[in-house]
Amino acid sequence: MKKALKIIAGIVVGIIAFALLLVLTLPLWLGPVVKPIANAAVPKITKTTFNLGHLWLNPYTGRFELGDLRLGNPEGYSEPQALAVSNIVVDVAMTTVCNKYVHIEEVLIDGVFVSLVKGGENNVDNILQIQYNVAGGKEKYEANQARAKAEKEARKDKQEEKPAEEPGSGKKVVIDKLTLNDISVKYGIITIPVPSITLTDLGKESDGMSLEDVGTAIWEAILNAAMAVGDGAKALGGLIMSGAGAVGDGAGKTVDAISDGAGKTVDAISDGASKAADAVSDGASKAVDAVKSLFK
Repeated sequence: MKKALKIIAGIVVGIIAFALLLVLTLPLWLGPVVKPIANAAVPKITKTTFNLGHLWLNPYTGRFELGDLRLGNPEGYSEPQALAVSNIVVDVAMTTVCNKYVHIEEVLIDGVFVSLVKGGENNVDNILQIQYNVAGGKEKYEANQARAKAEKEARKDKQEEKPAEEPGSGKKVVIDKLTLNDISVKYGIITIPVPSITLTDLGKESDGMSLEDVGTAIWEAILNAAMAVGDGAKALGGLIMSGAGAVGDGAGKTVDAISDGAGKTVDAISDGASKAADAVSDGASKAVDAVKSLFK
């Protein structure tokens, strides 16, 4: 489950980086051209279906819009979609592009769906299989991962300086408001809804934050929301079990009361019948004595 939530956080960061890249580097007229290029190129890379329904950007106002994004799963998976996003809006304050950080006024993402299922020939996660496809195979993916890990450790050991900042990657950002609505994660055969999430003033106090840190903040918020749903379900389950126990206890006491009452009633009837029988027996005995006295 945590892996699926990390995927969502990564997607959000990727969308922000992509929006910054386009807004900061593309002229206005290239916006409509990106959509058909993406729809033609992405399937060749991911080996899956892909659809980008709407893409609009205005580098003068800094507004980026994207809609109806769908990435399919590779062949051999029961779930057709790996990722779907209904609507994305990113508003960038263009006057801050040359500042120490880029000021993003709002990020709004609606209708996020991510599936994490196993399938295919090797029974691996769908997201991992897509990563294999993008890298050109499992061996190349693992080699790339090992190389990236080695390079990261080498930079850490040598305390090398970070590479020059690039638009949408190393550039720090401040985000006034980030909202995620209608999130759902399909984990195996179970679809889990996650409550809407709103984060404000990201990077404001620290004079900007990296997209990696933004991703961490988003992941933690999504994880906390998902855990809150889980805790709520557990609490509800506890209330149901407690209620069932109370009903069972009450039913038991009711049965005991009925049983006790019935027992007392039976005892009373039995006692009354016994006394009546004694009275009849006594009366009959006296009547016989009276008859006998007449013939003496």
